[in-house]
Amino acid sequence: MNKTLWISSIITVTIFSTNVLVRAENFKTPSGIPYSELELEIDAYARDYIGKTTAGETIINRSYGYNDIENKAEVNADKVFEWGSITKLLVWTSVMQLAEQEKLDLDEDIRTYLPDGLLTKLQYDKPITMMNLMHHDAGWEDRYIDLFYLSADQLTTLEEALLIPEPVQVNEPCRVVGYSNYGVALAGFIVEEIANRPFYTYVNENIFDVLGMEDTAIHPAQEDNEDIAEKRELIRGYFGDNEGEFSPSNKDRIYINMYPAGNAIGTAEVAAKIMAALMPKEVENTPLFRNNVTLDEMLTITDVYDNGVHRNAHGFWASQYAVEMLGHAGITERFSADLTFSKAENLGIIVMTNQAGEIGLFYGLSPVLFGEYPVGDDIALPDTAEVEGNYITTRSAHHGFTKLYGAFVTGKVEAVDEQTIQTLGMTFKQVASYEYISTDEMDLYLEFKMNDDE
Repeated sequence: MNKTLWISSIITVTIFSTNVLVRAENFKTPSGIPYSELELEIDAYARDYIGKTTAGETIINRSYGYNDIENKAEVNADKVFEWGSITKLLVWTSVMQLAEQEKLDLDEDIRTYLPDGLLTKLQYDKPITMMNLMHHDAGWEDRYIDLFYLSADQLTTLEEALLIPEPVQVNEPCRVVGYSNYGVALAGFIVEEIANRPFYTYVNENIFDVLGMEDTAIHPAQEDNEDIAEKRELIRGYFGDNEGEFSPSNKDRIYINMYPAGNAIGTAEVAAKIMAALMPKEVENTPLFRNNVTLDEMLTITDVYDNGVHRNAHGFWASQYAVEMLGHAGITERFSADLTFSKAENLGIIVMTNQAGEIGLFYGLSPVLFGEYPVGDDIALPDTAEVEGNYITTRSAHHGFTKLYGAFVTGKVEAVDEQTIQTLGMTFKQVASYEYISTDEMDLYLEFKMNDDE
């Protein structure tokens, strides 16, 4: 059964499945909603956001709201969106293609594939592997500058882009997960070196062309698709507030120099083609790889939390609902996006919006479709007083003036009672030892790692 549902412009949601079609009233989502009623359920949920926290959307073949609020330009499925960090899934797919061809070893020191002059700020002898880049645990600090520019004239080659902002390695590989755009862009450059062509050319030839994704571009200035470059100018980005007011971004464009980390642009419809390739029917081979064995390997969990909860599968982040989901979210200066799917259930959802920081539909729609995270019956849960305190993100700068920014980005955890905490402006309930789920519709997941020496 192929089901596609879009919510476009400030939101595009694509719900896609490759299950064989049966009587719709007997076919249900993991949350128990019959597919015959799914449109009404999504419609009712999304209407709570239109004109409140989201500017507009398209569901299946119906639209609500506006792509351009000021000019009352309505949403349609032809509009393009910045995908943000969903782009990273293109990097990991490219990496796995080269691994399948035995041109790249996921466990090899990445310096094997790099020219001299890169990685001059490593502080540890332990090698960094492609798996470290996929898990975001190579140990680098974060960088807040030289990530994007306001003019295409400032763009450089990918190699030069990596030389400018090389971060300092502040942790030994495998020790701390710290989300790293630099690490992903470096993985894209490794693909570029092995394939002997620009990364954007490789992606166009081996992913976009293979899947028939004409309405997509990844070059930092969309030079790989003039049509997409023109369409990009027709959509506006907005900032929303809690009062339902929207203001357009004060920047016409931003240009991401380390583009493999977050620069793909396209429609939700073509993004659904990626999802279809990640969930082929049992009798079909994915066009992304020579063999489905490689696809299965890519979607196999490779990193877990201390308590055994799944965290990452070769760069695809795991999400916990009634069923386990894999995927990636993305946020740029004026766009937000999310792609999440379950290969086991042959069901996925894509959300794309031209609003910065829109997360209500990302996390709120997922439990509607995939069911609530199962709460355990652990009767010996630790007291929340153990996790009280001030926290800083592992995604922080440790050097230069921008380290001051990280000092202000802290989160205070306060115990409400023995099993409930408040942080990040939300309330979380403990559902297993040191595992917390937010009590609101977003179902955000927190896991505390307790170390005696920190």
